[in-house]
Amino acid sequence: MEWKNWLLAFTVFVSPLAFADDDDDEREALRRSVERGEVVPLMTLITRIQNEYRGEIIEVELEYDDGRLEYEIDLLTPDGHKIEFEFDARTGEQLEVKGRGLRDARR
Repeated sequence: MEWKNWLLAFTVFVSPLAFADDDDDEREALRRSVERGEVVPLMTLITRIQNEYRGEIIEVELEYDDGRLEYEIDLLTPDGHKIEFEFDARTGEQLEVKGRGLRDARR
């Protein structure tokens, strides 16, 4: 499966993956939030990262952190460094970016 199709499939099914231990009601509520546009689509953030940095997305998580729903997206740079991005899932605001090789990975 092409990576873009995989990511689209991940976006559609992200709630069951991210909240496998939570009850069905919570997963369904999150899925409805994504469908209603209350949560920023994953591809929007991935596109933003790819426009600004060179590398490959290697991991994506959607989870609650201190009561806020956040995307955590990891990028592997061409030099083999990992950069971690955190975004507010509801607004798309970048909360944090950290890792080695950050400057070298910028486009």
